[in-house]
Amino acid sequence: MAGRRKKNFPRELPVQINAINDKGLGTVHLEQEHGTRQLNIKGALPGEKLSVDVLAKRRGQWYGVPHTFQAYSEQRVSPPCQYFLKCGGCSMQHMNQKHQLEAKNRKLIEALEQSGVTPKINRQPVAGPKYLYRRRARMGVKYVRAKERVLVGFREGFGGKIVEMSECLILAEPFSSNLQNIQMLIASLSICDRIPQIEMAAGDREAVIILRHLAEFSAVDLELISSFCRSTGIQVYSQSGGYETVTLLCISQKSGTPKAESLTQGKSGEVIRPRLDYTIPDYGITIFHDVTDFVQINIEINRRLIEAAICSLDLNTNDRVLDLFCGVGNFSLPMARMAGLVLGLEGDPQLVLRAKENALYNGLSGRAFFEQRDLYADLQVQGNTEILFPDYNKMLVDPPRSGIGAVINHIGASRVERLVYVSCNPKSFAEDAAQLLAFGFILESVRVFDMFPQTTHVETLGLFSRNLANSSGLVLDKND
Repeated sequence: MAGRRKKNFPRELPVQINAINDKGLGTVHLEQEHGTRQLNIKGALPGEKLSVDVLAKRRGQWYGVPHTFQAYSEQRVSPPCQYFLKCGGCSMQHMNQKHQLEAKNRKLIEALEQSGVTPKINRQPVAGPKYLYRRRARMGVKYVRAKERVLVGFREGFGGKIVEMSECLILAEPFSSNLQNIQMLIASLSICDRIPQIEMAAGDREAVIILRHLAEFSAVDLELISSFCRSTGIQVYSQSGGYETVTLLCISQKSGTPKAESLTQGKSGEVIRPRLDYTIPDYGITIFHDVTDFVQINIEINRRLIEAAICSLDLNTNDRVLDLFCGVGNFSLPMARMAGLVLGLEGDPQLVLRAKENALYNGLSGRAFFEQRDLYADLQVQGNTEILFPDYNKMLVDPPRSGIGAVINHIGASRVERLVYVSCNPKSFAEDAAQLLAFGFILESVRVFDMFPQTTHVETLGLFSRNLANSSGLVLDKND
């Protein structure tokens, strides 16, 4: 059967960019015989004149990359990564950091306006490292039989192919400088054609890669993996199925991770011990977590986010704080240093286990408590909100992209007067903010934190206050 003929897309198509969309692509609308078609160009900025090579079509829209420029934007910088135009890992390396932050802040404010919400204060965005920040990542792996080599990288921006790359400037160390070594390791294995992806995770002291494999490793493979561990200091885990199958293959001899004081028996009797850790120095906290647990990928911005949340809540020892979607205790434990009591609620039982161990390790078991609650299911059918949230006057929520969900009704019926909302999605944040305003809260301030530089991802901290006595509202500290 003959192969499908490739579409003959335009080459060197002259355009002037009108705007930039929420994916960081320059956009222009082309008048054609049968109507208007939108063209999206990676690496192009508003106001620029250029010719474009069109590479793909999706849902009636064209996608392309610059061919030659006739006029540049003042926002432009030269992308330092040679793979930028092809790779889907980044979308904004061509825009300077100042304008990246302005674009993210604009995206947040537009989302709030669409929900009819206006913050009293829009604070200046918080920036951190522009590169070498990403501590967690998933990359595709492809064995190219015709060329007898292995590709390890992110997928292309306009397609499913894996980008052939020898370095990645957004990955944290030691991954950034060891990407070629990782490729060489996989290429040397007898089952290199049966490894579809890898995951990377790093703490302050340890770094891990997880090899997803569809066939068993040989004895020689295990020796090669052990040699890789010794030479790079990176631990290697295997994953034959779901995350429950993740298994340590070898541990680096360079390990310096402190061990948690508490061990807990799993369902089958195995010892569960957090394998990575990071510190929050300003609060004397060490957080242990499993290699597959969700944690923030940008440690510097995470620390600044924690500091901002605690300052915004204005905590003291008389406060009882509720932390919803608490994870392994990222916000709960630093808050417990300042508040009288913190209760963290989380749906994942393993994250609750880790949070309890972290409380014990940090000497906070008497002030930080954790319970398993499915905040999207269990609380929807429980009517007595005073039982759910008794005597808590302050709250922090850090939900998934979908937002708070039905538990927001329990927040409205609670006695909470000050609430910090950490969000990774401007749309759901804005929708939830509108509901909180209906419950009598005021959106005192919003602030963007650049958790994912070089991408369009927006991390937001919003401070809400409410005076339950129907006064004019809480007075903010000048430094809030």
